[in-house]
Amino acid sequence: MLDTTNCARCGVRLHKCAGNDDARLLRRTTSDLGFCANCCATEFLQSLDVIGDPSRHAPPFDPRCLRLEHIQKQFATIMAAGKADARPYEIDWEKVIANWPLPFPKKPRKPRKLS
Repeated sequence: MLDTTNCARCGVRLHKCAGNDDARLLRRTTSDLGFCANCCATEFLQSLDVIGDPSRHAPPFDPRCLRLEHIQKQFATIMAAGKADARPYEIDWEKVIANWPLPFPKKPRKPRKLS
């Protein structure tokens, strides 16, 4: 039986499994707080200054451009260079676009030690 959880951002069901230690992006997780490939791709893209920082571009970034084949191919190249666990065919670009404005959950803070 496969161990499953829900994406911590969009709620889609996903399988938990150990990832590749060399993966630098879109890495698999055994945690209940993991993200699906779509949300991982979104998090990566929104972390880029040219996309995630509205002061760096005008007009604001339009995620609908992610439908363009040459952009998807370029992202697949980035995934290969980053040794991503996910494969390009796992990313549903329509879901990335539809879920683009969803917030990412805040990372749980470590409890402070009392002195």
